[in-house]
Amino acid sequence: MIWVNFKIYKETFGDGALFLAEACYRAAQKSGIKIIPIVSPFDLVAIKEKFQKEVWLQHGDVFFEGAKTGWLSPLQAILKGADGFLLNHSEHKLPPGKISQVLAYLKRKSWQKKWEALVGKKLPWDKVATMVCFRSQGQARKWVRRLDADWIAYEPPELIGGDVSVSKAQPGVIQRIVSILPKKKIVVGAGIKNVEDVKMAVKLGAKGILVSSAVVKSSRPEKVLLQLAEGFLEK
Repeated sequence: MIWVNFKIYKETFGDGALFLAEACYRAAQKSGIKIIPIVSPFDLVAIKEKFQKEVWLQHGDVFFEGAKTGWLSPLQAILKGADGFLLNHSEHKLPPGKISQVLAYLKRKSWQKKWEALVGKKLPWDKVATMVCFRSQGQARKWVRRLDADWIAYEPPELIGGDVSVSKAQPGVIQRIVSILPKKKIVVGAGIKNVEDVKMAVKLGAKGILVSSAVVKSSRPEKVLLQLAEGFLEK
């Protein structure tokens, strides 16, 4: 699987977000590899309404409802069509306790029933996915292993947006993380730009990749995604 983090690059402003989302969905259809855009809340509704496909948000706060000015409510996002949340990206970090709290609010039946009673309707909890980012083996051992997240993404911040991918720079680290978290679905990101990066990540045990600038800032994002998808298809 491939997740494309739109961040807030100027290429995602206005119609740019729709153009990139379409590139993701077209590349997914052509390759047979699932590709999910992770977008700004400003673009969620437009993308969902136009394509009626899976789309995630780049963040979700611990406050689901109430007098909390300026926070991003996961509950409201789900009502607007969000299918998943990226949490704790290195550019938007959360304390481990807050991450666990958000996941509990999303995953536990008691909280699900509370939110449904609050909004007066059933919500598709089984279809709402989560990915938590982390940055080191130490974090994997200390608190990541205890998280109830659907996906766990290893992204060393010093490699994000760089010229060398995590696959090439830290193959041993990826292998150790996979062994530390044997029951988790591991995603890797940072600097991934080509099919060789993807093939190496898959060989090391990753189940997916998280990319951004290599796709978002490309003049031909669909072509880039098709090339990256080949890394999952080749043996």
